[in-house]
Amino acid sequence: MKIGAVNDFRNDLCDEIRRISAEGFDFVDLTLEPLFSHAVDAASVKEVVDETGIEVIGHTSPFLPVIFPLKKIRDVSIEEFVKYIDFFKALEVDLMNVHPSLNGTLMDEDSVFKYNKEFITKINQICRDKGITLMVESVLAPFNTPESFERLLEGLDDVMVHVDVGHCNINTPKNLTEDFFKTFGDRIVHVHFSDNTGHRDSHLPLGTGNIDWKKIVSILRKYNYDSTITLEVFSQDREYLLLSKRFLENILNSE
Repeated sequence: MKIGAVNDFRNDLCDEIRRISAEGFDFVDLTLEPLFSHAVDAASVKEVVDETGIEVIGHTSPFLPVIFPLKKIRDVSIEEFVKYIDFFKALEVDLMNVHPSLNGTLMDEDSVFKYNKEFITKINQICRDKGITLMVESVLAPFNTPESFERLLEGLDDVMVHVDVGHCNINTPKNLTEDFFKTFGDRIVHVHFSDNTGHRDSHLPLGTGNIDWKKIVSILRKYNYDSTITLEVFSQDREYLLLSKRFLENILNSE
């Protein structure tokens, strides 16, 4: 399995890529967030990616109003995602994520699902035209169960699944990671690791919450998962991310 890290979008992207590479990560989970993404030059970033030889996975903003009730707003959001896709295409990225939106203003659940599916369908077609595989990340309720993903992705068989283990642990009777693997198997192409205590999406270092990481790794191996793991650990002190990397490497090497 390959271990990667997310860039801090507030910092210079080229510097972040060089640092993540120097720290020994296999790939960068390259996130673009408005308004920072508008200042990024794809050609300069491509030079650094080629210079370091690091792999790149595309990570997009979860905060754009993709299911806003006004179609004009939804259309503008799609335009922003097209910019992301073009950027990742320039970097020769072949895998990109999106998040189901939880921001359905005054919408009932059926409408939230309807407009999210509409969004994913449009983005998937654009990605396919550019040679990029789209994956959808498990987030918070209602999009935190395999059942909700079956409903959301019905008829979208070429859209892959991205499991966030931290999200699978929030306000649920148990961690739902294995439930996702039971349901989707090799359709799961990427996972995120961060810890929490089951109540908030805290993005804590591994081993500091209540997630059993040895069990999580054994689940991945049980279902023959051998792809990419992003450490999505958020801290002012970089050492907590590197500590999490060593923590995970010890588990992987001892199993």
